[in-house]
Amino acid sequence: MKQGIHSRLLPPESCASAFEALYRLRRRLCGGPTSVVAAFSAVDDWRIRVVEYALPDCCDSRGSNWQPEDGDTLCTAFTDINSRFTFLFAVFTRLHVEADCIVECLALVTRRPGFDIFPALLRQLSSQWPVDPVLAISQQLAASATMGQPTGHRDSQLPDTGRWGPVRELSDRLGRSSDTLLYLLTAMLTERKLLLVARRLDRLTLCAFGCVSMLYPFSWEHVFAPSLSAANIDHIGCLVPCVFGLVEALYVTNRAKIDANFADRDFALVNLDSGDLFVADGAEVSAEQLGLPKRLVRAAKRSLSRSRSSSAPGDAFSQALLRVTVELLAPIRQQPAGSDFNLDAFLAASPESHRPFLRRLSGSQLFHEFADRYLAAGPSESHYERVQSGR
Repeated sequence: MKQGIHSRLLPPESCASAFEALYRLRRRLCGGPTSVVAAFSAVDDWRIRVVEYALPDCCDSRGSNWQPEDGDTLCTAFTDINSRFTFLFAVFTRLHVEADCIVECLALVTRRPGFDIFPALLRQLSSQWPVDPVLAISQQLAASATMGQPTGHRDSQLPDTGRWGPVRELSDRLGRSSDTLLYLLTAMLTERKLLLVARRLDRLTLCAFGCVSMLYPFSWEHVFAPSLSAANIDHIGCLVPCVFGLVEALYVTNRAKIDANFADRDFALVNLDSGDLFVADGAEVSAEQLGLPKRLVRAAKRSLSRSRSSSAPGDAFSQALLRVTVELLAPIRQQPAGSDFNLDAFLAASPESHRPFLRRLSGSQLFHEFADRYLAAGPSESHYERVQSGR
């Protein structure tokens, strides 16, 4: 996994271990306090609150009847004051203790985006404790130069497309809904408000990361929460660009409150299970209506269609979307490293059909952050290193 988030990762050498904490929590499905059953490392209050924030409330006073399925996984992220990501991976198990129904959560906190490693590791450990083998695994992962790095050649533009990778999951869910995919990409480029809904928690959270991954070489610079709990439904009405995820049961329970957000033309909802897109009456419903050049839209649709029959569909899917951002940004290569960004020169070097959208894009925070990183990089650095450096 490397698209769209690498400017918000800590450098690999700053991570002393593969993860910061591993702990097991329990909570009654019908309410009650969360308790720490066991911990591989010190667990402070904020790490417990991290899980409680991300885990949708179950059978609570708000009327939700959502329950995690055995083996259901969660992937989410939180940011520090410097906008660097801390990732949370969790796997859930339902237990029956006497008359109580309890959800047990095995959670792992890390600075590394090991989407293709940590969920599988947690599934293997979910029925085991103590976790002595984790020590050896942690040391091996921490020593690995490729942990959290792109697969293949270091300048490869492709994301990780392992079995559990976010981009692979997004491809599986929306690969046949090219109109919805291109709308999502364009909506994020124009900094809109997106709500993703899915029945399964693992599908929801992986696809949320897959969405922001489509932005490479940009990074999503705004509010990002792959899973909201019932206590945080009101966040959906925030006034800033956002990408939120919500399990379907919580959406159904809170539908009236959520649908009130369609009064905002910048708000859109995507059902990841069906590929359906919902926007306000009269709002733009396609990438073309949002201003993405028609030639790029047509080319991307052809490439996405071909990717479904490719021998490596995940890679072909990523390349199809990458071509959109690469074509839009191509003229910036003519501006010398170390200089200030020159909008007039950038537009003059762009195809005329691209200029209306590029004028709009150039006013966004994600564009300014990318341009500053790109132009501040030294001339000897590769493009991948420029993006990863986060400068």
